[in-house]
Amino acid sequence: MPSPEVQYKEIHNGSTPPHVPRHLLQEAVSQDERYFSSYIPPARDAIIILPKHVLYILIGVVMIIVGTYGITGHLIKDLVHDLA
Repeated sequence: MPSPEVQYKEIHNGSTPPHVPRHLLQEAVSQDERYFSSYIPPARDAIIILPKHVLYILIGVVMIIVGTYGITGHLIKDLVHDLA
């Protein structure tokens, strides 16, 4: 929350005359004020933290292994059935 003694000036985009304040955008006059000073990043509650690209690669590898096992498993089962 900004301190009450901070002065604000209006930012006008040209759509309304400057004498009609809209109070949509405000810019801090004082440069000492930091934006997002009260921001706290979310907690990382995950057990394993992986970057997205590593997770996508792992999912792709698992899908390839499952597909390969499905195809070769069926062929091996038919081969064992024919040999028996």
